[in-house]
Amino acid sequence: MIRHVLVASLTALSFSYGFPPGIASAAAQPATVESIVIPMAAVKTYEVVASSLYVRTGPSTSDLKVDSLKRGTKFKGTKQSNGWISFENSKGQARYVSGSSEYVKVVSNGTAASSPKLTHRIVRDVNVRSGPSTTSTQLGVLSEGTRVSARVSSNGFMRTTYKGKTGYYFGTFDRPLSTSSSPKPAAAKVTHEIVREVNVRSGTSKTSKLLGSFRVGTKVAAKASSNGYMRTTYKGKTAYYFGTFDRALSGSSSFASSNVVVRHVRQDIERFPNVYSRKTSSSAYDVHYVPSGGMVKGVIEGSWFKLGPNLYTPMSNLSVFHALYSSGNGRAEPSLLCNMPSAASIYHILLSCSAVSGMSGLNSAFRARFGHDLKWGECYRTYDTQLSYKRWFGDRAATPGYSNHGQTSRQACDVNGSVATYGFDSTRGKWIEAYAGRYGFDRPSWADENGLKPEFWHYEFVG
Repeated sequence: MIRHVLVASLTALSFSYGFPPGIASAAAQPATVESIVIPMAAVKTYEVVASSLYVRTGPSTSDLKVDSLKRGTKFKGTKQSNGWISFENSKGQARYVSGSSEYVKVVSNGTAASSPKLTHRIVRDVNVRSGPSTTSTQLGVLSEGTRVSARVSSNGFMRTTYKGKTGYYFGTFDRPLSTSSSPKPAAAKVTHEIVREVNVRSGTSKTSKLLGSFRVGTKVAAKASSNGYMRTTYKGKTAYYFGTFDRALSGSSSFASSNVVVRHVRQDIERFPNVYSRKTSSSAYDVHYVPSGGMVKGVIEGSWFKLGPNLYTPMSNLSVFHALYSSGNGRAEPSLLCNMPSAASIYHILLSCSAVSGMSGLNSAFRARFGHDLKWGECYRTYDTQLSYKRWFGDRAATPGYSNHGQTSRQACDVNGSVATYGFDSTRGKWIEAYAGRYGFDRPSWADENGLKPEFWHYEFVG
């Protein structure tokens, strides 16, 4: 698994402002619980019957205790397959309590059955059963791409009609195509700015004829098409470019209106799931990683999630479950975040859109000087990732909600490399320190070589 390089002498340092490139050298932990993502499960009202009930950051006794509920407290939550109950606290944070009858009782059931029937597209082959349980009789299989009319049932299952009979399939294997009985309006053309040079083609596929390219900073009128592509006009002809290479300047974001969707990395699996250059879980094609709890943008392609050109991670690594978006640290709306305009293997890294132009300029200058792209480890860090890092690395990680990486106004990014390559005394390190300011990046004084917490890799976009 490709990971950051960290010299052993750095491990003794305390990194309270962020986390060094070496965090990813930690051994990955095997999954200990089933997926916590059951977005279609029925919500029920529970009451605490024990004298006190611990509230944790994850569905396991090994997860961090952050609060407690007193006897008589009532709350709405969803019971997971491992017996834990997930719910959101008053701050919109995902929290968990034990679902054992020793601690809670059901006060009222949800009304999942009354939910409307909507059209869904199956995104991965899924079994159809006679009831909402994996032990129910299998009736058949819904193939990837199949469109079905279904409504929410229970236990995370969807209720539909299969060969004239009532059938059920697990709800994480579909994607709603409609939200009401009214036809969905066509996507409107809005103005977008190209944030990384992108090919323009005659169709919505990388095998379509290449017509030319848009340079960074080009403004185009475009609307969502299919396969994650945007439709526009190029030299008087209808043309298409991949939608993760732009940001909306007017109207809605292309990410919200095209097949490009937002997902979050599950927190109940290994710390740093792989990113591959092909749709195969082979170490030969392992090029980077996505951090636990992190946000990603891309296109669903069956059992794989396409993060960008030739970048994939298994759908099993992802969920739609995340901390509430807001103006808080690590809670930025996806529309405020753009993909990395640097090396192709790290395109999936997200950073504040305001820093993209400066990052692109810095990378171009670096490549002209050294003959290769400047590699970065992480930039924007979600609140969920901050929680994970604090749980794993203790005092060496920032307090969740206070990370420099969780800001969009002064985006922090970490250079990915060893002391020998990017350290304070290295040729590349000195070059970055000398030229970063020209493109709006600065290393804060506390991170300088003689600073309070020396971090050669840490830079922040100050504009």
